[in-house]
Amino acid sequence: MPERLGKSFALILVVVMLAGLAGNIPTKAGNKPMSLSDAIAKVKWFQDLKSEEKESLKSVASIRRAKAGEKIIEQGKSTKKIIVVLDGKAQVLVDGKEVAILTGEFIVGEIEFLDMSPASADVILQQDADIIEMGNLALYSLMDKEPRIGYLLMAELARLEAERLRLTNLRWKAVGN
Repeated sequence: MPERLGKSFALILVVVMLAGLAGNIPTKAGNKPMSLSDAIAKVKWFQDLKSEEKESLKSVASIRRAKAGEKIIEQGKSTKKIIVVLDGKAQVLVDGKEVAILTGEFIVGEIEFLDMSPASADVILQQDADIIEMGNLALYSLMDKEPRIGYLLMAELARLEAERLRLTNLRWKAVGN
């Protein structure tokens, strides 16, 4: 009986491993990007969107797995996209000097999205992460077609930028400026 269980266990293990290699069972969290639908459903920035609006958002978004060390935003260059990092860590550099570490879920490229100027900082991933990328022009077009989406996304961006400005002010106060 134990020998039979051992063979059964070995067969199950082989099936699970093969299924994992074929992509049917995730082998480790983070090896494959999640689906775009799952990612959009997870993002705090999109929480107030109705399900049909989230579906519309999929038309301007893509998801991919980005690697540690990847520069997802480059200072002085135009990326022409806004990026949502789903769960990661990134170093933010201005003129080569670290100004922030971003962790968890965060948005980058929003300044270029708002003012159409090249990136004001480098953003370098410190760990592998799933990211959603949305082209600025496509997102503007969607926001024109669906004003409620535009209003909600812009309101969230305004809140985010206000939060970042407050943190900057606190840092300036702390160093005595």
